[in-house]
Amino acid sequence: MATLEEDIQHHNSTDSGEGEEIVENGIDKDGNIEGEVVENNHKETEEEIAEDEHIFKPIHLKLAIQGVSGPTEITVYGQDLIEGLRQVLMENPLACFRTCIGFWHHGTRLDEVQDFSSIQGLKDGDTIRVSEDPYSLREAQIHVRRLEELLDSGLEMGTQSLSYLAHILPTDIDELATQAMVGEQQGNKPTIIEEQAIEPDYINPDPSRSSVPLSPLLPPRTSPLPSCIHTIHYSGWNPPPGPQRLKGDLLYLDVTTLEGFSYCITASPQGFYLNCSDKEHFDPTAHQDLGTRSHTLAGLLSQISPSFKKNIALHRKELQRRHSFEFIPTPFQVHCWLINPSRHSYNLVRAHDSLQGRLGHEEHTLGQLRDWNAELAGSRDLPRETVYNRMVRERAIYKVYTDFIEAATQGAQAVLDGNIPALNPTDDEKNFLFIWNNIFFSYPYDGRELYKNVGGDRAAYITAAKDIHGIAAIEELDVEGLHTLATALVDYRGHRVVAQSIVPGILQRDQENILEYGTLDGKKLSKNEKFAGLMRGVGQELNVKIEQVYDHEGRVQEMPSSVECKGIIGTDGRNYLIDLYRITPPDLNFDQYSEQDTSEKVGEKRVDIGHKMAMHRREIVESFIQYKYSTFIQKISKLTLEEQNKEVSEKKGLDSDLKDEEHKSQPEVALEQILEKDLSDIDKNPVLLLATKDDSFGGDTGEKEIGVDIKSETAGPMKNEEIISIVSPSNFEEGLECTNQLEVGVILPDDNGSVKLVLSEKNLNLTTDEKERTEDSTESEETNKLGQKKVMEILCNSLEGLGSISESDFDLRFNMDLTSHLCKLAGSSEVLEKDKKLCEELSEFIIHYSLPRFFIDCLQLQAMPVDSVSLTRLLHFRGINMRYLGRITELVSKREDLSHVKTICISDMIIRVAKRHIRREMGEAHLSEMPGVIVNAFNSLFGCVETPGVEEATGGKKKKSKKKNQRLKQENGTFTTQSMWTGIQSEMETYFGYKLDYRSFHSASEGVPFSKLSILRSLCMKLGVQLLAREYHLEGKGLPFAESDVINLHPVVKHFPPTLHLPQEIHKMASSRFGLGLVKECIELCLEALNHYQNIAGPNNIETVGCYKDLANLYLVTKDVLNSLNFQQKGTFILERNLGMDDPRTLTGLIGLATSCCNAGLSQLALKVLFRARYLLLVLFGEKHPQMATIDLNIGYTYHSVGENKRAVKYLENVIRLQDIFYGSQHVQTGMTRHLLSKAYSLAGEYRQAIQQEKQAYNTFKEKYGEDSEKTKVISAGLSDLTQKAVLFEKLQHATRKEIYDITGSSNGDTASKQN
Repeated sequence: MATLEEDIQHHNSTDSGEGEEIVENGIDKDGNIEGEVVENNHKETEEEIAEDEHIFKPIHLKLAIQGVSGPTEITVYGQDLIEGLRQVLMENPLACFRTCIGFWHHGTRLDEVQDFSSIQGLKDGDTIRVSEDPYSLREAQIHVRRLEELLDSGLEMGTQSLSYLAHILPTDIDELATQAMVGEQQGNKPTIIEEQAIEPDYINPDPSRSSVPLSPLLPPRTSPLPSCIHTIHYSGWNPPPGPQRLKGDLLYLDVTTLEGFSYCITASPQGFYLNCSDKEHFDPTAHQDLGTRSHTLAGLLSQISPSFKKNIALHRKELQRRHSFEFIPTPFQVHCWLINPSRHSYNLVRAHDSLQGRLGHEEHTLGQLRDWNAELAGSRDLPRETVYNRMVRERAIYKVYTDFIEAATQGAQAVLDGNIPALNPTDDEKNFLFIWNNIFFSYPYDGRELYKNVGGDRAAYITAAKDIHGIAAIEELDVEGLHTLATALVDYRGHRVVAQSIVPGILQRDQENILEYGTLDGKKLSKNEKFAGLMRGVGQELNVKIEQVYDHEGRVQEMPSSVECKGIIGTDGRNYLIDLYRITPPDLNFDQYSEQDTSEKVGEKRVDIGHKMAMHRREIVESFIQYKYSTFIQKISKLTLEEQNKEVSEKKGLDSDLKDEEHKSQPEVALEQILEKDLSDIDKNPVLLLATKDDSFGGDTGEKEIGVDIKSETAGPMKNEEIISIVSPSNFEEGLECTNQLEVGVILPDDNGSVKLVLSEKNLNLTTDEKERTEDSTESEETNKLGQKKVMEILCNSLEGLGSISESDFDLRFNMDLTSHLCKLAGSSEVLEKDKKLCEELSEFIIHYSLPRFFIDCLQLQAMPVDSVSLTRLLHFRGINMRYLGRITELVSKREDLSHVKTICISDMIIRVAKRHIRREMGEAHLSEMPGVIVNAFNSLFGCVETPGVEEATGGKKKKSKKKNQRLKQENGTFTTQSMWTGIQSEMETYFGYKLDYRSFHSASEGVPFSKLSILRSLCMKLGVQLLAREYHLEGKGLPFAESDVINLHPVVKHFPPTLHLPQEIHKMASSRFGLGLVKECIELCLEALNHYQNIAGPNNIETVGCYKDLANLYLVTKDVLNSLNFQQKGTFILERNLGMDDPRTLTGLIGLATSCCNAGLSQLALKVLFRARYLLLVLFGEKHPQMATIDLNIGYTYHSVGENKRAVKYLENVIRLQDIFYGSQHVQTGMTRHLLSKAYSLAGEYRQAIQQEKQAYNTFKEKYGEDSEKTKVISAGLSDLTQKAVLFEKLQHATRKEIYDITGSSNGDTASKQN
């Protein structure tokens, strides 16, 4: 199987003869082993090459739309679907009302499900004609609904995804950038001429700020556009009677125009026309006096209503003004936690659609339900041999998956709202099962008591979350012949619902007898050999050990995965895996049921997470294996060198103990020393974290060092290429060149399949004398080469103590069922002890390596969490579970420059515990009581509630909550301020092992300190609560919330989108080209990856952001500022639409956009964007954050560049204050900022402060680089110049007119004084 790069570039080849290809990665579909040369039996003809070029080559076309003057020019690719032209029409204000259309090319009707490469004779410059198709009843209803949506979109902003950028960025940004660059070339300096470019008062630097206004979070409310029509709805004369149906009548509409006239409209296959009916008489004949037929409803209304024609033009103008990404739908819906309620208008069409949906009425739509499992499995079975095949396959998978998530979300809401009856209504409520739209819904409760001894309901809840991680891991492998179920977790109204596609035939068979692999309850173990063969390949990729277990008959079975992973063969013949929560080893640090004392592993305190299902993340397993492998390589190097030195010493009489002495003399740096280390020289002197022999994770290996590459952004130990080059023969020389850390050598297979070690000359473990001896030893081949027997002996000795299951190869596997309660392991005590020891080492690896590594990344500002979401993402990227938050908090509390991390950790623990308390209360409440429950909880946390019950924010009367169903009433009653805080403190100490010793939530917010607004935001997002956009006073006095503040509840969906392998691989190829300096080729690959992303997942999806960011940077390298700004703008729009307006990654995108605006000469626009970024950081965290120093530095520099130095000084002073905390007063970055601040002071006339800052900058550079450094000399020259100007300024301040003349040599003293 050829590599992706060969597939992409093969059409450039002109060789049509038979060739050979190298299988480089794994085993191909024909069973050929990695690295084996296989015959390529097919010939690439010129026609095939031309076809591939046609697929990936851009095609410039013209789109001729009927009724629109002039064609629309578009650019498509061969692999684009023809149906994508509909999106082009939706973005065209003159054609957006057309829904029933067709596309024609040279008189041939085009099939929209095909791509452009299927069009015969298509070439650049061709015209695609858009025709008006006849309506069906369904098409007519879609057309009416589309018109309603377009009319409503301009009237009021909805409650869903919003974009603030549209209110900052002008539509003619490209023209403004061009004018700015032309002016800069002519020598014009940018100036601030707009008041909007001056910062609002609420974002001014203020270290004592305690609150942030919420009104600027949402886009400003604009005046709604005028209505186009009074009412439009389905007529009471529907459905058409038999005779009229035969004449073509589809439906009737009643319309009332703004002029006050009422009409009845007939929808026919040819379009819409007026009939003569009214509310009392039915006359379907066409009206002869008013209007004519029109294919669109909007066209007919424009004929009969002048007001409609006038106002619809305003709507079209508004649509044309908007950026396309503002209204292009996103794959997955994003909800804002703070909203302005939309105006609820009278709309009978909307009412008809909402009440005639499929909820509870599946009998009306039989035959139209989608078989999600068949669609998804069929998409995965599509061919994947070529790039085009892979693109089509991944697009089909992504489309089915996004539709499934939308349907599953709707179904879960219907389940919890009581609109779908249970399949088993006589069972306990925990065991209720539901089916809607071919989706299976269930609650993650332990209804069958399978987890009774390992945590009960809490364990079942955890396994549901772990299951989607397992599904994601299996789908990432993309094993042919192995399928998983589409799965989503939906949290809504305090409950969690598991939504899954249905395995064919599972509902018609007994669940206990359909298992082909695994066990359901531990009583019966099944093992299908076909399944076992597939799982062996999966286990090899996931490092799962083949374990021996006893089955129900007492026989020993070898299972290549956990017995709790279940396999089912559906009636469609496909193999399905379910319950994939045990694909990673157990975390023995939190195994409270084990025989070991967990207090020694998670700090000095014992924690209780409430279940025995604590398992590691896949990321930490990969990091641990990388570390073990580096240890293996170092041991090989050590033993090989000892053997070589031994042979050399026998011939030359040299002492071979020199290396050990050098090794012993290497210094060790303990964690305590790092905690006290000054950050001023951290950029020049990277920190190495060294552990003692007792802390090593490789057993008795004798190795003391654990290398930590603090510059790397990876989660685990140093990458293989940083420690050792593991390369294939094709890139062997390149592999030796790329190492830059602890490079010890390269291991290569020889022709006999054995392994030999090729030492690198950069081996850091060698002293100078040893290198000389090694070079001398290469003079003779007999001395240099070790025998086959010695090589194997070295390998075996190196593998000792590493936990490898093989004695001659590095193969690390974990026993996933080590703590399973559903199986009995059959291995010997020695083997089980070895498995247990390996899991213990992995658990210790987190405590002694991953957590300190995260600490160092935070110390160096490589990891800068901003809120709970970003902290979770950073820790999960490093394989650290959130249950380690208590340990992390204790670690970061030891340094003042990590106070922001401590604040976020404590805030996150409070949020997680408070969420559990509130969800329990919400789960017991009826929907009508939900606002009262939420308000009571929020008031108890952020306000002051002394007695149980729900109180209104506007008065002192207490309103008891009357539950309609006494069975759902909670025993504890409602919250009070004291009970809420006591419960949070208690659970934090129990679950996280961290004691927050404050008497109240408000005293903790002042002592830690943390932002109450940030906690409110996170709670709303996790609970699915949308609040009214108004100012809330969270000072702990009174009742800040009322029931009217709770606007809506929305579902929170957890899922893993399908991996887009094809564009990701092309994007990685682009990164490798950039490393080689091939910028042009890198741009081409990034554009190709972007095109594949858009073809597979749509233009507005989060996957494209990486390409947009890279393209912006690449075009900046090539001095193409306009393209750089364009791509950065699109990337930021997508971040805002897909993640939310106040997501931390949106904030980062805003900073990048501001930089692009500055590069394009748009200083005013850059300031607006930076003000927005600063405000978001205040909402997410507050003032004291290292990211704030970056934002303020950019604001200060931009103000300085346009001559607003007094404003620049205000921000640069705040930068110095923050950099003194997070960098240190003597850091070079702080010195550079002081130099910039000195310039701003000087230009503002404040020479004393300027000299003071310049002196401190000079001392910093002098200490870092010495007096003779060019950098220091520049600062010194600036200091001398400032001193002279300050002396002159002082003289002029106190001089007479004659003295000024003598000093300046000018007769105009006033002018001279002003100039100085």
